Amino acid sequence: MSAGPDADPKTSLSRVITARMTDDGGHFVVLEGFAPFLKVFRRNGSLRAAFLRSGDGPGEMRTPTALAVSGDTAILVLGGNGRTAVYSLDGALLHEVPALGFPGLAAAGCGPDWIVYGPRFQQGGRSAQWLHRVRFRADGALSVTSAFPDTAVTSRLAGGLAYGGVSTPEPGVLFRHTLGRKPGVLAWPCGNPEPHLLPASGPGPEGSSAAAPGAVVMSADPGARALAGLAAVAGGYATADLIFGNGTGNDRTEFILVRGGRSSSVQVQGSYMLWDGKPGVGILAGTRYPVPRVFLLSEADFVSLF
Repeated sequence: MSAGPDADPKTSLSRVITARMTDDGGHFVVLEGFAPFLKVFRRNGSLRAAFLRSGDGPGEMRTPTALAVSGDTAILVLGGNGRTAVYSLDGALLHEVPALGFPGLAAAGCGPDWIVYGPRFQQGGRSAQWLHRVRFRADGALSVTSAFPDTAVTSRLAGGLAYGGVSTPEPGVLFRHTLGRKPGVLAWPCGNPEPHLLPASGPGPEGSSAAAPGAVVMSADPGARALAGLAAVAGGYATADLIFGNGTGNDRTEFILVRGGRSSSVQVQGSYMLWDGKPGVGILAGTRYPVPRVFLLSEADFVSLF
C-alpha cells in the first residue's frame, strides 16, 4: 500500500521528513515539514489521525526534527527548539517537556526508553556525547543517560549523520552514520549500558559497495552518494544510498542487503528512502520526487529485489 498527496491538506503528504511503523505493522506514522506535523495511517493507507500544530503552546511544536515509535501505542517527536513530546496514535498528549537539553537529530524506541541521537555538551565543555537513553519518569520528569562520547571515536560521529535509528526485534536499535567518509552501523541492544559499532569483518556496509572511496560526500555532482536510510530485516538489515544523476529525475538508489555476514546490492532508477523495517512485518520506504509518497512493502517483496 502507499500514501501520497491529495486535495485535503490534513491527509495529503507535502514534505516528508521521516516515517516509522508500529511493531505490529498495523500503522505507520509520517513526520512532515508542515502542520499538522504528524499523520498516522492505517496499514491500508487510510488516515487515522493528523495532529501537532505549529506553535509554542502545549501540544504544539516548531520545526520538528525527529520521530520514533515505541511498540504499537506511543509516538515520540522532537522539535528543533528542544521541545519533546510523546503522543498516542490518536494524538492524545502523554508526556511533554519544553527542553530536551540538546538537539535531537534521530530517535528510536527501545523498551521503556527512547534512544536519541544528537550532540549533548556538558556545561562549559567542548566535547559532546552523541547517543542518549531518554526516559519519562512517573513524576513527569525526564531522565537522560548519555553514552558513546566523541572522544571514543575522535570526532567522527560529530561529522556524521545518524540516519533512521530503527528498532530491531532482539530488542535493540540500529543507527546508520558516517565514519569519516565510510558508512557505518552502530547497534545498541536495549539491555546493554552502551552501544557498539558493528565490526568491519562482520555484517555491515563496510563490506558492501557502499564503502567505495568517496561513497559519502557533501556534494550533488553526478555519481556522488548520500545516505538514504536503514531498515531492519530478518537476520540482518538493509541500507539505501542515493546516487546523484546528471539532472532532475536521473538519480538512482542502491539498496544493500546485509545478512549472515554477506551483502548483496541492487540499483533502481529514482530517488528512494528506507525509513523503517520490522522483521517479518514489512519495510517502510518512500520517495520525495516527483511527489512525496510512502510505501509499506512486505519483507518478502523487498528481499526478492536481490
